[in-house]
Amino acid sequence: MTDNIPHFKFHIKSSANRFCGRIELKGEVIHTISDFGEFYSACGYGKSMAKMGILAEDYIWETFFKHDERNCTSCFQLHVIEYLFRYSDSFTKKFRHKCDEFIEAHVEKRAACSVLDCNDRKKNSAT
Repeated sequence: MTDNIPHFKFHIKSSANRFCGRIELKGEVIHTISDFGEFYSACGYGKSMAKMGILAEDYIWETFFKHDERNCTSCFQLHVIEYLFRYSDSFTKKFRHKCDEFIEAHVEKRAACSVLDCNDRKKNSAT
């Protein structure tokens, strides 16, 4: 990343018939995902999409990362922060004093992402 805005990274690993997920900040694992449904839901993925055959990972890729020129990574980051607020006590305790800073930085960057270009913002403006 070329900017100084903190970015959370989401990783999935498969081990012995089980998927493990984690969220990292600057290489440090700050949360282990125990329920992928909760995480994907916080990112805007719903049951109706699953019924249409859209995979959650494909939805995230298509919505937030596929088109670099749209730079919707801050949209994704805001969803991750929302998820962490709801489901990670350790995140809230450790980063409570920095959360406003994280959100403010990503909201500012997200402002450059127009509703017409951003799949996440189009979806949210339609609801």
